[in-house]
Amino acid sequence: MEVKFLGTRGWYPKYGQTACVLVRTGKADIIFDVGTGAAMLKDELRLDRETHIFISHFHLDHTVGLCFLLGVFKGKKLKIWGQRGVERVVRGLLRPPYFPVPVEKWPFEVEFGEIGEAGELISDARVSARPLEHSNHSIGFRLEYEGKVLAYVTDTDKCANAVRLGHGADLLIHEATYTEKGKGRGGHSTGKIAAEVARAAGAKKLALFHLDAEADAKYIARILAEAKKEFPNSVLAKDGMRLIV
Repeated sequence: MEVKFLGTRGWYPKYGQTACVLVRTGKADIIFDVGTGAAMLKDELRLDRETHIFISHFHLDHTVGLCFLLGVFKGKKLKIWGQRGVERVVRGLLRPPYFPVPVEKWPFEVEFGEIGEAGELISDARVSARPLEHSNHSIGFRLEYEGKVLAYVTDTDKCANAVRLGHGADLLIHEATYTEKGKGRGGHSTGKIAAEVARAAGAKKLALFHLDAEADAKYIARILAEAKKEFPNSVLAKDGMRLIV
C-alpha cells in the first residue's frame, strides 16, 4: 500500500496545499479529503483503477478541490463517500452560482455513499469511519488492506474514537495543527495529542498532518519535538512525500 501526501496544511495554502492524501492499493486509488492538494491528482490517477474519495467533513479547506474534479477525472467513474448528507452537500457546492457545471452534467459517472462504523468493501480494501471531536461534525477513517491498517484522523481534539480508529495501525495519519502553547479552540490537536493517541492505539508509525497554515519551519519543528517525546516514531507529513505501508 502506497501513501502520497498531496496536501498537508490546514485552512489555506500559504506554506503548502490543504488536506489531500492518496492511498494506492492493488486495485484502487483511495483519496482522503480534497483540499487544494487535489489539484495534484491529475498527475497521479490512472484510468484502469477504481477511484474513491472520502471526505472527513465539509469545511472548505477539505472540499474546495471538488471543483477541480472536472479537470482530473476525465473518462473515469468516481464515488464520493462521507457522513450522512454527503450527496446533498456536494451537489449543493458544485452548482451555480458556486460552480458553473452541476454534477449531473459532468462527463463521467459520479456516485455517492454514506459510511459508518460497519465499514464498506472498497475494491480490495475495507474502509470504516467513526465520528471525531471538531467544531462541526467530522469523521475519521480506518483502511484495512492485505493485513495492513492505515488510519486517517484529522480535524479533531483528543477523543476515544481517534484511538479506536488507530488501533494497531501500521500508519496513523493524525492532525497536529498546533504546539501545546499555541493550541486554541475549535476541535484541533497538537503534536503531543497526536502522539498520545498513537501510543494509546498501539500504532507503529505516526505522520503529523494538517499543520497550521501559518506554521513556519521553527514552529513545525516544535510540533514534531513535542510529538517525539511521547511517540518517537513520529514524522512530519510534507507535500509530495511518499510512504509504503
